[in-house]
Amino acid sequence: MKENPQKPACCLGPADLPEDRPEITYDDVPEWGGRVGLCIPSSLRCDQVQVAAVRDAGEPPAEDAPAQQKRAYAALVNRNFHARIVALCLCDADGTPWYEDAMAGAEQLGKRRGEAKLVKRLYEAAKVLCPLTSDGVDALEKNSAPLPENGSSGSSESAAS
Repeated sequence: MKENPQKPACCLGPADLPEDRPEITYDDVPEWGGRVGLCIPSSLRCDQVQVAAVRDAGEPPAEDAPAQQKRAYAALVNRNFHARIVALCLCDADGTPWYEDAMAGAEQLGKRRGEAKLVKRLYEAAKVLCPLTSDGVDALEKNSAPLPENGSSGSSESAAS
């Protein structure tokens, strides 16, 4: 049988993927009376947070809008950014995320009085683990079509980041 020159002789499939074991780092949080786990979030969770941030910010300004209007929109998209990254990465000892809805978790963390320094400290540890950045939100906003009401992209393909 002749091999198709455009297809590789062997391709990996879903069954060939290594086991998904979270790599967890721990950070002491004496303010909360112990340690917390931080792990790399799935790309699905990162995408959900990016989409929600853009959706919640509303309609972006036109290309020819004044710079002040564009800065105001960027501030809305990046609102509570540090808490979002922390909420995405916080996990238990098994790697299970603390918050099923990371945006709601970020709101909860962001509203805690007197813990801005703690959230910032956890952010410094979490940002190493999390590929989500404000640049990623900007790119998503510029390159995405409007979302259906249910927030789904409607596509089974994902873009490479």
